[in-house]
Amino acid sequence: MTFASYGLVIHSRTPSARRAARIYLVMAIIGELFLITALYLAVQSSGSMLLADIPPALAEASNGPFIFLLGLIGFGVKVGAIPLYFWLPLAHPAAPAPASAVLSGAMIKAGLVGWMHLAPVGLVEWSSLSLLMVSLGLTAALGAAIYGMTQVDPKTNLAYSSISQMGVMTVMLGIGLYGGIPAGLLLPAIALYAFNHGTAKALLFMGTALPAKVGGPWRILMWAGLGIGVLAIAGGPLTGGLWTKYLVKTFLGETSLPGAPTFLLLLTLSAITTTLLLSRFLHLLHRIKAPAEKKAPAFLLPWILLLLAGGWWTMSPVLLPAELMNYITKEKGIMAFFWNLFTNWSAFWPITAGVLVMAFTLKFATLNRWPKEKPLLPPGDFLHVILMVGDLFAKILRKGISLLDSGMQSLQGPEKLFYRISDDKRTSQKSASAETLLRRWEFVGISFFIFFLTLFFFLR
Repeated sequence: MTFASYGLVIHSRTPSARRAARIYLVMAIIGELFLITALYLAVQSSGSMLLADIPPALAEASNGPFIFLLGLIGFGVKVGAIPLYFWLPLAHPAAPAPASAVLSGAMIKAGLVGWMHLAPVGLVEWSSLSLLMVSLGLTAALGAAIYGMTQVDPKTNLAYSSISQMGVMTVMLGIGLYGGIPAGLLLPAIALYAFNHGTAKALLFMGTALPAKVGGPWRILMWAGLGIGVLAIAGGPLTGGLWTKYLVKTFLGETSLPGAPTFLLLLTLSAITTTLLLSRFLHLLHRIKAPAEKKAPAFLLPWILLLLAGGWWTMSPVLLPAELMNYITKEKGIMAFFWNLFTNWSAFWPITAGVLVMAFTLKFATLNRWPKEKPLLPPGDFLHVILMVGDLFAKILRKGISLLDSGMQSLQGPEKLFYRISDDKRTSQKSASAETLLRRWEFVGISFFIFFLTLFFFLR
């Protein structure tokens, strides 16, 4: 999946797509290195290659937190966790709409599943790692939503929304590492949150291609479906997002994690910023001019099927085990639980506040100042910091090489002879020929064959 997704990103072969694909591939390989190291150490600690044996082994191992941290980084690249997320806002706009739906709806959830298989939820109390994950998760939930509102590409906007929502799931897993909540309660709740977000976000990503192609009465269905997808992510009524967010708040409110009340307040604020971000998404789609022809494209049918698969259907209680249902309903029955949830103002006021703020902003405050053609802040924000540091390092390195070159010019004797030989054109040509040989596929294939043969010999 990791390397197959490279083709989805580079599909259009535009300069921006090539750049996004390169960045994605670099981050993916870095993540795989951390992941392979974590899995080797985990198997060594557990003495088994079964995933079910890894969490108990990590809970008892002295280096368990270190191994999980490696896995946290390795899978964190796929998840889009802070600070490993910056490939997402670049890859999503470059990929076609269906490919973006796969990347956000499936691939980043694969990273979450990896976390869930490694995390010893309910078996140990790792307070430092728990606080780290909760803090990073809330930073992503709030920061990504705020930053995403400055973007002008709908898919970039949704990419930051994915980072924000994966931050909430990071918070849930961080709560589990603190102890006190059994894995049988927390992990199914995370899975339901991931299912709700995956189906709704895939619906929205595929929907980004519809406004320019759908005309006539089909646009009513289009806007209704997009609205349901937005409500499902924001936690609107009659959607799976409503009770998945209720589960997060319930777990956070009942844990003894230090700073839990503050974290709960920040989580509530993230619901407001999510509503603002997705309202901005609908506003960006509304700018796209409708086609003159009253027709529906062919991929409207799978989009409708995806609409039926998510949103309202995630309300079904059959998706959760009985233990979790009894926990959240306090054994009062599912109907009483939903009635209390739907009549509880605290579940809806963040969405209402976000809608009102967005409506006021568009109507009275900054409609003319809102970025339309160029984003207020560049996508892939943290990447620009890395590139600035890299440019600074390159300038320092070039300056050092220049000073070294000046010093070599003043050398005498054998040192000067060596310098002249290394600077000779024939030497440069031979080096270039050797580099050309190393780039040939035949040489690369033979090298990989020898490498894997050696690896097999040592692992036998």
